[in-house]
Amino acid sequence: MDGVHLELTSLIQLRQMAHQLAARAPRTSVKTHAGAELSRALGRGLDFAEVREYKAGDDIRMIDWKVTARSGTAHTKLFHEDHEKPIYFFVDYRQSMHFGTQKALKSVLAANMAALLAWSAQRGGSRVGGMVFDGQKSFETKPAGGQKGVLQFLHSLVNGHRVTDQNAPTSLSRALQRLSHLVHTGSTVVFLSDFFGFGHETQTCLNRLRQHNRCIAVHICDLLESQLPPPGRYAMGHGQQITILNSADPKQRVEHHQRFQQHQDKMRKYFSGSGHYFVELCTKDDWLETARQLIRHVG
Repeated sequence: MDGVHLELTSLIQLRQMAHQLAARAPRTSVKTHAGAELSRALGRGLDFAEVREYKAGDDIRMIDWKVTARSGTAHTKLFHEDHEKPIYFFVDYRQSMHFGTQKALKSVLAANMAALLAWSAQRGGSRVGGMVFDGQKSFETKPAGGQKGVLQFLHSLVNGHRVTDQNAPTSLSRALQRLSHLVHTGSTVVFLSDFFGFGHETQTCLNRLRQHNRCIAVHICDLLESQLPPPGRYAMGHGQQITILNSADPKQRVEHHQRFQQHQDKMRKYFSGSGHYFVELCTKDDWLETARQLIRHVG
């Protein structure tokens, strides 16, 4: 990636890289792998396994009434656990994501990471879908298997990046509320965002998603958001607008870093634990190394 522009061809080319990284990553156990494999565990799913006598704690909805009537003893149906669960990507393209002082804009970094992980998930047999949010519009793709599912998602990544409205509202809550209605229970949801504006409404929407799904949060940031550059005056541009940043005030430098650290700690505390996963990805980092870590969790 060149760090500024987003082209469909470059996202498609990440398929080979995703396969190489996935081949090197340790495989997860059969009980947690989000691919099209059958678990040895027995539970509710799509593929019938057997009928056996009912035991305390079995799901009464799975009782086989015909066998029960013939035998005079309660029997229940068992199924191979279905692991072909959909993976949803939520990619943030709000105005704050169109920023970067190192190797790439945060939005471009998020798109490339999402594309690489989507290819990896498809390789594992999972269905891929997602939502791209520019602050006002959302570009949605339903989970689909094979290359078709990934390509549909990649088109939404490119189309959403082209039409971002710089003056659009920046609230995440509306998009996440919509996402909570789209995501099927038991899915994996991957968030790629700077999570700016994380407030009560946003947390309420995320709580609904976290309750029945496994969430992976990739916090995208830039070095300048963490620490100001050496003391001096710096010209910063955004479109036609030029702003002068004065980083000479020691107090301002400390407060700037503390604000970022508080935000980072808040996000880490919120997403960590209960089977969820949190990782920070800065525009200066080796993003492929982070991708290698994430592949083990995404599938």
